[in-house]
Amino acid sequence: MENAAYKNYWSTVVIYMKNNSELRYGQCLFNVLCHLRPELAEKVREGSLDPFYLSIAETEPFIEWLYKEFNDEPNTGEQQ
Repeated sequence: MENAAYKNYWSTVVIYMKNNSELRYGQCLFNVLCHLRPELAEKVREGSLDPFYLSIAETEPFIEWLYKEFNDEPNTGEQQ
């Protein structure tokens, strides 16, 4: 079962993308992560998993990492 915070992240990405359609997909993923979980954003910033400049097809490693980061945490049911 997915962590509530992980679901909240993706819900926020969808809204952010609708409101910022001029931005790239990877840019939206990173900007939302910076807002919701800045400590995770710092882990990937300027590294091989940083999605900022990536296309949709290139973000799979980031998404897999993000899923693991969110779902290795206890699920409190709270959204951040």
